[in-house]
Amino acid sequence: GKAALPWPLRWSFARDVALSVYYLHSRDPPIVHRDLKSDNLLVTAGWRVKLTDFGLSVPTIPTPPCGGCGT
Repeated sequence: GKAALPWPLRWSFARDVALSVYYLHSRDPPIVHRDLKSDNLLVTAGWRVKLTDFGLSVPTIPTPPCGGCGT
């Protein structure tokens, strides 16, 4: 079944994901993950979320190819 997580923990999860994407986008050149989904998020024993699976990630320079990728 599904666990009912308290809202402060949900907000913490969302913040961790947002900070992960911000970090990638702040690199030089910026990196696009291209496969952001719940399957690629891991929760640590300390209830922190880590972004994983960078197999489809690409820098924005040169321009990444357009079209479908990921799931």
